[in-house]
Amino acid sequence: MRRTSDGRADRETFLSRYGPWAVVTGGAEGMGAAFAEELAGCGSSLCLVDRQADKLAATAKRLENEYGVSVRTVSGDLSVPDTVEALFRETQALDVGMVVSCAAFGQVGPFLDADESDLLRAVDVNVRVPLRLAHHYGRSLKARGRGGMVLLASDAAYHGSPFCANYAATKSFSLVLGESLWYELRSAGVDVMSFVPGPTNTPGFRRASPKLKEGQRVPGVMLPSEVAAAAIESLGAGPSARPNRRLAAETFFATRVLDRKRAVTRMGDRLSVALRPTDGRNATPRAKDEENR
Repeated sequence: MRRTSDGRADRETFLSRYGPWAVVTGGAEGMGAAFAEELAGCGSSLCLVDRQADKLAATAKRLENEYGVSVRTVSGDLSVPDTVEALFRETQALDVGMVVSCAAFGQVGPFLDADESDLLRAVDVNVRVPLRLAHHYGRSLKARGRGGMVLLASDAAYHGSPFCANYAATKSFSLVLGESLWYELRSAGVDVMSFVPGPTNTPGFRRASPKLKEGQRVPGVMLPSEVAAAAIESLGAGPSARPNRRLAAETFFATRVLDRKRAVTRMGDRLSVALRPTDGRNATPRAKDEENR
């Protein structure tokens, strides 16, 4: 896709294929807001969904003012089916050409220490929501003969991931669903892609790294705007993608070089160390909740 001087996709080319409206879940801040801004910069009007009503309204107003696009919002918890129904009603009369499933919920820590309600909430947000979005909007995109869909996955989705077992399992669903629909819908002119970010300076990431500031660049950690731009650039090229060659090489190593036993052990050892108390007295990993944007 042609790029403009600011690095974004050429507006005319983008809108002819993926416009005029885009749906982004988790659009109030972090990764979701970055996708919303990338799409607004390409000229697309937006329907943003998030449970953080105040931040959602602020993001919508800012994007309208800065990019001159229309922005609608749906405020609600995506683990509740009524929120998805409200989104479908809000976009019923809109010509939606792009869908980005970004909202997610996860828990880090021993699987058996987690509350069952939190495990099921992750399934609702990370599995049921992208499933419903793909089925609902996939039909309309196929009928119009063009469009795009991006399902956010995780590098934890490539193999077993101890201490984030449920989150990894739910993200494997998005990875496989997106890759499968890439094949099913490409002949209809619809580009579907699973996108797998690496470490990204989002609110969720900063909660685990309190010294990291918003917008701060550190080695090995991308900014949300960089991830969103890389995803839009990759759309249409294949069934799944990573933001850069370094992360693609890491995926190749973990999935093609290491056997499954070594890959799972490597991930478990890393997270086990990361979850140890700082005083070092007890090496038992601690459970903690985390919104993943």
